[in-house]
Formats: sequence, structure tokens, C-alpha cells
Amino acid sequence: MARLSKKRTAFVGLKPPHVWQMLRTYVKTNRLYQSGWARMQGMKPSTICNFFKKPTIPLGTLYDICQILKYNFFRDIADSLPAELPPFKSNELAGRVAELEKENEKLKNNIALLKEVIAMKS
Repeated sequence: MARLSKKRTAFVGLKPPHVWQMLRTYVKTNRLYQSGWARMQGMKPSTICNFFKKPTIPLGTLYDICQILKYNFFRDIADSLPAELPPFKSNELAGRVAELEKENEKLKNNIALLKEVIAMKS
């Protein structure tokens, strides 16, 4: 068994979200039955009931639950992280939005110019 170094300090960060509590809230809010959910996932209802007592969940299980319940719990977990943590994957939609915003600004300038030209001719 490895010994911990006396020089190391324990990580003190935010507490992780209780994923099953998030699921429980979603199920109650949307009035879903655990028995139907268990049937779709191929489990016994008692297994789902026992899951709610655990603070963590395997990613594969959560991925399956997201598909079955048609809700992205990963986004809720990501939203619980501090805002100063940047996303590491570039978002293609964000680039497209930036392009469209530039194009929109150019079109607004053109409209303003056309209005001035029309006003000068009148």
C-alpha cells in the first residue's frame, strides 16, 4: 500500500453534484415512473431505487439514462462547474455565430447608408 507524502495537501474544491439527486428531481418534476424507466433500461425497479441512494454513477449508465429519459444530464453537471473553466473543444457553432454577427453588422451599415442616400435624393 502506498503512503501519502506529508508534503501534499488534499484538494479542496467544490463538492461534486449528487447525480442521483438530480435524476430524482427530474423524475419527480416530469412525473416519470421508475418502473417504466427500469423496463426501458432492462433493470428491475428495485435496482433503480437502490441507485438513488448512491452519490456517484458510472458514465456509461448516465449516458444510457440520458438517452432513455431524453434529457442531457451532462450539461447540468457541466453547468455546476465554475464559469472560469473554459471548454477545451472548439465549438463550430460559436464560430458560425461570430461570422453571422459580423455579416449582420455589415448589413446594418448598408441599410443605414441606403437610408442616407434615399434621404439625400428626397
